[in-house]
Amino acid sequence: MLGSQCPSGGPPSPEPIEASPQHVPSVAIDFASISPPLLMNEEDVPPESGTVSSECREHSMPLDDQRVILIALGDALQLGADAAPAGPKGYANAFHLLSTVFRACMAMSVRCVDGRVETLLALLRVACGVAARGPPQEELPRTAAAFLGALATSPHPPPAHSAAMRALHQLAQDRSWWARMTCLEFAQPLFFYSLPLLHAEPERAVQAEEFALKLMRDPRIEVRKEAASLLTGLMHCRALTNEAETLRGLMRCCRSKELVERHCGVLGLCSYVASRPYSLGPKLGDVLSELSRHTTAPDPIPATIRNALADFRRTHQDDWAKHREQLTEEELDLLADLTSPPSYCA
Repeated sequence: MLGSQCPSGGPPSPEPIEASPQHVPSVAIDFASISPPLLMNEEDVPPESGTVSSECREHSMPLDDQRVILIALGDALQLGADAAPAGPKGYANAFHLLSTVFRACMAMSVRCVDGRVETLLALLRVACGVAARGPPQEELPRTAAAFLGALATSPHPPPAHSAAMRALHQLAQDRSWWARMTCLEFAQPLFFYSLPLLHAEPERAVQAEEFALKLMRDPRIEVRKEAASLLTGLMHCRALTNEAETLRGLMRCCRSKELVERHCGVLGLCSYVASRPYSLGPKLGDVLSELSRHTTAPDPIPATIRNALADFRRTHQDDWAKHREQLTEEELDLLADLTSPPSYCA
């Protein structure tokens, strides 16, 4: 239990912050059902709201209990970093409390309680770190992933979207590559549900593109591939402010002598190919010409090109008779060379 209940029906005593997994869902639902004003102290109420009602004072949590929970929550948040609370008991308490917080915040996000998405973004870094730890069937990673999914699909007004972009750019520099990859998984539904904002305000689209390109230069290949998928989605939704300029920058990256930078450029060009699964982009010929120069590059560049063009061939085969009429003979030859298996005959 999370504490012993007083005989008078008051709040639980502050000493034992313990929870078993079977009690976590009910506590989270109770927490999410509380109206936000009941969690306020009198000094927290805006001047235009007047004073806190007697009902709020009766149900608000005593300050001593708040301090105890804040201390325990501070230990719990260490689970998102490398350190963990000392001792098995402290770890279990922090584990269950953090699971409770994620479940409660997920319920608040789904129910749009008070619409305070910016407040929930404070848990983004911790959730990304925890969601990547351990197999997804474990309670804490599963709960953190569910919270991230609910938060990403919540309505983000412009101030909340700006706060989310700042948090994502900070996470792109996180020392844990698992956290960096998880923040990309969070960014994909966030950008999709924020497409009206990206189209209405070009600077937001530029920030989203810069975020994807930054992680396409990540030292870990897994992160680079996930970031390329995000760029594919932005291209597919026509969210880039100047796609032609982006392609020119990617082609410059392809000429780099540094392997990660070169792979970033190839991934970006492959993203362009993948962004038109049932049509042909206007720059497809230039992209194929550039990709043909890197088929003998060091790994993992050739495999990236082969996989992208295999997907292109699969998605375009139904209407290939119509698509091939849009390509020149030279472009058809390039495509045939890139999609044909290598020959080892002399």
